[in-house]
Amino acid sequence: MPRGLVVLFTLLEASFVVGLGIFLPFVFGVIGWASLTGASSTPAAIWQLAVQAWALGHGVPLEVSLGDTSAVLVNDMATFTLTLAPFAFALLTALLGRRAGRRLAGSDDATLVVGLMVFFTSVFVVLALFSGQSSFVQLDIASGTVRVLAPFIVGLFVGWRPWEDDRSPRALIPEIPNAWRDIIDTALRIAGTTLSGLVVIASFALLALLFLGFSTEIALYESLHTGILGGLVITAAQLAFVPVVLVWTISWIAGPGFTLGIGANVSPFATTVGAVPAIPLLGAIPETNTLGGWVTVLPAIFAFIAATRFAVELRSRGPFFNPRDIADLGRVAVTSVLAAVAIALTTFVIGSYATGSAGPGRFAQVGIDPIAVGLTLAGGVFAGALAGLFLGKLIRDSKAMRSA
Repeated sequence: MPRGLVVLFTLLEASFVVGLGIFLPFVFGVIGWASLTGASSTPAAIWQLAVQAWALGHGVPLEVSLGDTSAVLVNDMATFTLTLAPFAFALLTALLGRRAGRRLAGSDDATLVVGLMVFFTSVFVVLALFSGQSSFVQLDIASGTVRVLAPFIVGLFVGWRPWEDDRSPRALIPEIPNAWRDIIDTALRIAGTTLSGLVVIASFALLALLFLGFSTEIALYESLHTGILGGLVITAAQLAFVPVVLVWTISWIAGPGFTLGIGANVSPFATTVGAVPAIPLLGAIPETNTLGGWVTVLPAIFAFIAATRFAVELRSRGPFFNPRDIADLGRVAVTSVLAAVAIALTTFVIGSYATGSAGPGRFAQVGIDPIAVGLTLAGGVFAGALAGLFLGKLIRDSKAMRSA
């Protein structure tokens, strides 16, 4: 393909990645603006609000200073920072990056296109963040650009997968011994399966809570007096926070739970909700414990089942565990440790988006403790994986003895 067309298509791809993320909140902002009578906002202000929502969704802090314009928040309360990220925007950026990377796999111009795409995307992100500055909200352009680019670059490389290209320079990709490759692969599969199981359980739990709290949620909608279009905008805004709520639910299952501001803690062992904002989605939170602490064993159970399954599958790739060989016992332990480390790091990265400041005063800290949740999940995964790998070894040996 001619270099001019390569540059043009790369430019269009970068504009699509940035533009789509901003376009979605902009459309709902216009709908909300049109549904309010006597609205004084301008299209430029709605664009700034859309950029700010998009930036916050990538973890970019918003420095809010209302000054004397607010009759409710005065003095120190009128200046605060928003950091709780509706990271559905970051997930969308990562998926768009992966989509772009998959089209580059095996291309002769892949390296050039990746470089151009990252450059053009950086330019569009900087321009967007500059346009999102307002008299009330300030964005850090430098750190904001890095935070927006991070999920895009990760998705781009996951889709591109340059390490699987035979034409890639082998000096940059060291060869991993087969034994260690099996250990790493098994550990990642255990961690991934455990996390997937938690996401599924959290999704069903959230749906059940939404159904049980339906009357409360409707009452909260009615108390806002937003009308049909305004309710649509509020619903769309809540959908952007669904991944955050899923992380909170997983944290609840793990044990540490989550907070909704000072004095409002929700966990399997104790629930103190207190006064919360009139957000319909929060109406799904039960005021008392409905299940109990037994749910905290689910991560270990998922890891146990996954480890048992994958340990049996390793039979087809040759000997892996031998209880009379201290080296193989070490591999069992190392696999369990790596699975625990993998889920802890994943939890910490994702959990960092699901915690932060949601406003002034008591809402300066909302969400989960990523370190506590990561360590708790790591402990459960380590115990479950260790037991599951040994049980898988016993099942494998018993089958081998019966077939002999």
